[in-house]
Amino acid sequence: MTEVRRIFIVILLVFIPWLTGLSQGDFCVDSEPFCTSDSYVFPAGVNSGSAEWGPNYGCLATQPNPAWYHLKIGIAGDIDIRMFSTPTEDIDFICWGPFTDPVTPCTGQLTGGAIVDCSYSGSSVENCYIPNGQVDEYYILLITNFSNDPCNISFEKVAGTGETDCSIVPPPMGSNSPLCVGDDLNLWADDVPNATYSWTGPNGFNSTQQNPTIANVGLQHAGDYVLVVSVNGNQSSPVSTTVEIFPRPFPNFSYVNSCTDETVSFTDLSTVNPATEPITTWEWDFGDGQTATSQNPTHLYAASGTYNVSLTTYTGAMGCPQTIVIPVDVYNAPSVNAGADQTIPNGWYTQLDGSIAGGSGQYIYSWSPAGMLVDATLEDPQTVQLSADQVFILNVTDLNSGCVNSDAITVFITGNPFTSNITATPMSVCTGETVDLLANASGGSGTYTYSWYSAPAGFTSTVSNPSHTPGFTTTYYVDVFDGQNTITSQVTVQVIPNPVADAGRNKFIPVGTSTILDGANVSGGSGVYTYSWTPAGLLIDPTVLNPQTVALSQNTSFVLTVTDANGCISNSDQMWVIPVFPPSCPTLTVDFTSTYVGCSEVVFEDNTSFDFPDPSYNIVDWYWDFGDGTTGSGNPVNHHFDRGIFTDVKMVILVDSMGFICTDSVNKLMMINQSPDVFIASTPNPVCVGEPVFYTGTSGFNISNWLWDFGDGHASTLNSPNQTHVYNTPGTYNVTLTVIDENGCDSTISPPYQQIVLESPLADFSWDPHTGCLNSPIQFTDLSSATVTGWDWFFDDGFTSNLQNPIHVFNTPGNFDVTLTVTDTAGCSSSITKTIHINSLPEPDFITNTPICHRNDVQFTNLSVSPNGYIIQWIWDFGDGNSVVVDHPGDPDVAHPYAAAGTYQVSLTVIDSDSCEGTIVKQIDVAASPIADFIFEANCFGAPVLFTDLSTPNGGPDLYYWQWNFGDPNSGENNISSLQNPSHIFTSQGVYSVQLIVFNLEG
Repeated sequence: MTEVRRIFIVILLVFIPWLTGLSQGDFCVDSEPFCTSDSYVFPAGVNSGSAEWGPNYGCLATQPNPAWYHLKIGIAGDIDIRMFSTPTEDIDFICWGPFTDPVTPCTGQLTGGAIVDCSYSGSSVENCYIPNGQVDEYYILLITNFSNDPCNISFEKVAGTGETDCSIVPPPMGSNSPLCVGDDLNLWADDVPNATYSWTGPNGFNSTQQNPTIANVGLQHAGDYVLVVSVNGNQSSPVSTTVEIFPRPFPNFSYVNSCTDETVSFTDLSTVNPATEPITTWEWDFGDGQTATSQNPTHLYAASGTYNVSLTTYTGAMGCPQTIVIPVDVYNAPSVNAGADQTIPNGWYTQLDGSIAGGSGQYIYSWSPAGMLVDATLEDPQTVQLSADQVFILNVTDLNSGCVNSDAITVFITGNPFTSNITATPMSVCTGETVDLLANASGGSGTYTYSWYSAPAGFTSTVSNPSHTPGFTTTYYVDVFDGQNTITSQVTVQVIPNPVADAGRNKFIPVGTSTILDGANVSGGSGVYTYSWTPAGLLIDPTVLNPQTVALSQNTSFVLTVTDANGCISNSDQMWVIPVFPPSCPTLTVDFTSTYVGCSEVVFEDNTSFDFPDPSYNIVDWYWDFGDGTTGSGNPVNHHFDRGIFTDVKMVILVDSMGFICTDSVNKLMMINQSPDVFIASTPNPVCVGEPVFYTGTSGFNISNWLWDFGDGHASTLNSPNQTHVYNTPGTYNVTLTVIDENGCDSTISPPYQQIVLESPLADFSWDPHTGCLNSPIQFTDLSSATVTGWDWFFDDGFTSNLQNPIHVFNTPGNFDVTLTVTDTAGCSSSITKTIHINSLPEPDFITNTPICHRNDVQFTNLSVSPNGYIIQWIWDFGDGNSVVVDHPGDPDVAHPYAAAGTYQVSLTVIDSDSCEGTIVKQIDVAASPIADFIFEANCFGAPVLFTDLSTPNGGPDLYYWQWNFGDPNSGENNISSLQNPSHIFTSQGVYSVQLIVFNLEG
């Protein structure tokens, strides 16, 4: 505990090494000191602006022409200061206080509550009254010249027992402010004999030089620089000067289009140090007598040449102007001629004829529209085929200067678009007929040549309307050329084949009988025919395919001609009818064989033996009666029977000799194979989704194939009567089984077997909190669907539960696979497993600077860590009813003073980013502090002053050490003492601050 008191020696000696009575401070931080022992006169400011923004100026509605002063109280008491102007002009004032220094209050402390006295009277005489000023207090006084007329303002103390401490008055000081970034800052102070200087300022600046310099300043060096002067161990009040530093620009720019008759665009590329500061002004000089002030101007030069363009940039209030000069070359653009206008036929292309002169002689060509040209980068490009008038623009860029010029031409189009097609008459012909072709061309140049060809090849022509007799369907092509373009057209002419007549085989008939001619089916043609037989007089109806003859007794030739619906006529075909006497029938032994192919399909084949006495006989046909209502012909024949029937199969055989028919037959009784029976059984039925169904199929003997279809889009690949299947969707499924026996007979269950699949409950759950903490309860909530009747929880730590919504505490950190199995009213169940992460708890810890004396701050230093994430909150409970909460990213290290000595239980609770928390409690000891006090007996200069210790232990240990400082450094080692009740002889008259520090046994 420290006790500081001022004592008075019989003779008071106040040092005032120098006094500047004509200076004044324009700003609060530059306020001049005022000594009550002196009178002050200064010329009042005129048109010098208003007082700075920020302070509460109380009664002063305006604050023109400010003059700032400050007082430091050296002797307690009232102080009355009188101010007046010469000649008489209206002056005003305001005074604030008390403060601990004259500089710090300038920022935010000159409030309404700090106003001591104020006057806005209109008088030329003012009085400022400071009541009961205490030693070491500071007061700040502002005097204003409301009249704004020239005058001198005088002020001095006129009453009161208080006095100022003017032992050291700071000298005049200042700087070369304002500056630009990168300049050197020069601080200066008047020379004071035997003085030492202590400068402090922004960015950690300090110096003991009288006139220090800071090289290459930045914005961080701007602000108030404070000077304290010491003489013979005595310090002056702080005095300050404000340094203004403004950003420095670095001008730069670029430009485009430096050609005559074209606007040149200038782009500002200037930068600023520091880069965050803006440029406030741009001044351009284009080198031809013209100027601009925009950031990115444009300019049109009247003539080619080289121009020195300058850009000057300014920043901040000071401007800090910087200039750059860049030569800009302005070039003449080349002369461009796109050529004469042209006229061409519709659909033709042409060659453009551009020409260039002037410039550097090296150019880049760019015609537009580029899509209408083969190569738009040539001087004389070729157009594409044009169908409408088109304007072409030639843009030429000089390679050296980049200057661009252009010219345009028009290509005019005459006539209509070039078209061509073919007409064929007729479009279809019979074999042997002729087609007439015609090429129809129009548009383009109007003058055409023709080139005909065909597919298949064989036809060519060069006239517009040729004729041709095609032998088969033919596509005709013609290329029509109008002098520049060729159009190919085509047409297909269908050649219809003539029908082919077949009068049939020659026939032998008995003499004097008639017969039916065997005209065969006609091939080719349209398929709808008319028939014509000759001689017509020997036929009952000569217009049918198989006419009947009259009775014939001699050999007769019959001719058949066929005409189709298209009028195409066939060739003529001939056959003979020869009347003869009939031969005898042969002797036949009729028989057939039967062979199964599959279950009920049988192949029947004739196995007849015979004796033909007449070699003219031949077997001509076989007729079958399968005994099931169906018949057939030919040999061999296949027939499908219904399974499991008895049937009587009959074969009839026909033999022929010159049209004389003989027949014989045979019958056989057959048993057709029977289909196997098929049945299905399943376990269980119904079944739950996702659970296996066991199927068993039954049938007859000798089954070789079992074909299962489970009705859900899946079939079995296992050839077995026993199957296992799992359904993934609820519903009723039609299950089919097809069996095939060793005879190839198959059978499919009908109707299908119905398997019922029940929907299983859908297991799901959530938990809170989502990221758990060690030893903290986790609430699990069932989210399963359906009507659940049973819950089985497995927490992966050896514990289980059958509650619907259990609460579980994990005793170890890590990942745990929690499984929930739910069962519904039908007995169906499902499971789900989710991984929950359990975090370790944060590890709280701290240290303190205890044991410590009470009323001193106990420093609590956080040592807590979190193995997961980071700590977001520290909760301190100091054990004395006080607590503090620190949130991230605040500083968790705190200080706390204890009002009373004792032992305290201090707890620190930390919460990490996963909301896990941990707490630690530590005991600290706070010792009682002694109370320092003393009295003294005043004496005359040169005589010892006796000091008596009155300090008490204040409930703590006994006092054991006393440390005195008499405030008299000139007394050397006698200035301090460790005696309990010392005496001291002061080396000079004056006011001294005597300090006593006492220590108890605990320090």
